[in-house]
Amino acid sequence: MNNRQPTTDHEQRKRIFLAGGSTGGGPVMPLLALAKTLARELPVCEFLWLGSSLPLERKLVAHAGIAYRAIPSGKLRRYVAWENVMDIACVIGGFFSAVALISRYRPKLMVTAGGFSGPPVALACWLFHIPVHVHQQDVIPGLANRLMAPFAASVSVTVAASQRYFSPRKTTVTGAVVRADVLYGDASRFFRSLGIDTRKPVVIVLGGGQGAIALNRLVEQSLVYMSPDVHIAHVTGYGKRLTPTRRRGYTQKEFVGADLPDWYAAADIVVTRAGFATLAELAALRKTVVVVPMPRSHQEANAAYFADRQGVRVLAETADPKIFAENITNLLADAQARKRLGDALYTSLPPSGLAALTPLILSYAKR
Repeated sequence: MNNRQPTTDHEQRKRIFLAGGSTGGGPVMPLLALAKTLARELPVCEFLWLGSSLPLERKLVAHAGIAYRAIPSGKLRRYVAWENVMDIACVIGGFFSAVALISRYRPKLMVTAGGFSGPPVALACWLFHIPVHVHQQDVIPGLANRLMAPFAASVSVTVAASQRYFSPRKTTVTGAVVRADVLYGDASRFFRSLGIDTRKPVVIVLGGGQGAIALNRLVEQSLVYMSPDVHIAHVTGYGKRLTPTRRRGYTQKEFVGADLPDWYAAADIVVTRAGFATLAELAALRKTVVVVPMPRSHQEANAAYFADRQGVRVLAETADPKIFAENITNLLADAQARKRLGDALYTSLPPSGLAALTPLILSYAKR
């Protein structure tokens, strides 16, 4: 995908607005996977990403070679707070920014996967009779997708359990949208880059795109109970680096980008929050996953959905560090249990989303 700016002349380009961030990497990844597929299927596609000013979202999109415009956006809180006044002003600003960009680029459609930069763009597109497609990843939709759904021409959901939140007339179950890159990681590159003995079992910990302090602390406190023969590779999130430790067999990084497929390939176990984008990638790889969902959030429903299907182990972020370490140690010692978990996760979340979603989006783009 090239990195040129969308043109504003009248050449026969199929311009598509993408909006799916400001909450971290979760809403971003399926849209990047979709954009790459669309560009291959319809080379005249041009993409413009309308997102927040957060550095993670911008970095992920820039790495994919997609032009980016930051627009004002509010957090869309469900509770009374003085910040809501400022956020309403930001949403209004985002709407007028979207109107200006629509007038300039004349997109064929907008595709969004949630995140609070999406609603003002969706409303503007609807007013200009530009089709909006909403992709729902999590089991329970967030406020942004609930707000955008009435303006959408079509909605796709990853799992059938999410259908009841949307109009059945315009909702399709697609399965997970997973970028192809994650399927081709090279474990040997991971071992070489970190200087690790390839015979060592590897546990990858993903603290989240914006970091998960409680999860990071749980892992830090559990290290004393884990064998130094197990290598813990820990992604803490931006600005969440932990106090350096002299423990043998521990590596921490704030962010892993293009190398993430190699990390996945090397992992015997992945410990992560219960964001759907990450779980979808791990399901496609049949990985053994221990989820530590964010309390009082949609992640608890995600974790429960896959735990009910025997696809993940679930631990609370308040778990005793010794119990956490014992769970990891016991799984590492039981290859059959790891295989059962990976197979069940794959079965409950098949990576069929791109094959199902691409023809629908192309039908809008070709009009």
